[in-house]
Amino acid sequence: MVTTLTEDVLAYFEKREKIATFNALRNFFNPKSVAVIGASRDIEKVGGRTFYNILTYRFSGVVYPVNKSAKSIMAVKSYEKLSEIPDEIDLAVTSVAVKYALEAAEECGRKGVKALLVLTAGFAEVSGEGVERQRKLVEICRKYGMRLIGPNCMGIINTSPEVRLFASFAPIPPHEGSIAFASQSGLWTKSTATTSDCLTSRLSETLLT
Repeated sequence: MVTTLTEDVLAYFEKREKIATFNALRNFFNPKSVAVIGASRDIEKVGGRTFYNILTYRFSGVVYPVNKSAKSIMAVKSYEKLSEIPDEIDLAVTSVAVKYALEAAEECGRKGVKALLVLTAGFAEVSGEGVERQRKLVEICRKYGMRLIGPNCMGIINTSPEVRLFASFAPIPPHEGSIAFASQSGLWTKSTATTSDCLTSRLSETLLT
């Protein structure tokens, strides 16, 4: 039996890896439905600004606000719980207080959410119990097969005319173009994207901290 990895086999493995990576990101950058957990009427709050940005950037899909104490957010019917939303959710964005973050992630998993974007801070970046909280978050995502971006991130953006997703609390939307950009540093990305005409082109950015 031949066990040597030929060039054809290596090329196949590389192609399969690219396909798997693309499929993993599809629900983040090309979702048909988005739920914002912690959406607020106050656009000065992270959840409020993020929901406002998705609406005003003219997202091509459907967006649902989730808020325990509001019947509507910016004239859109709000749901007290994610489980009350009648449709499937491709992407859930959470901006709840950190003490509710794991509960929200668990609810997303039970709902069958495919991709989870956690804007909430208070995880490994604060050390101590935050490290354990982040370990539990990853554990929940693995349990339900959810892909995760975050926690403590600025959001994701896809300026493609077919998608138009501005799921971020950044104050300024990017210009359209043909460049994709990813950064571990949200502050550096925000600074670069707002001062460079080049990097405010079609900006599909993943901001991780």
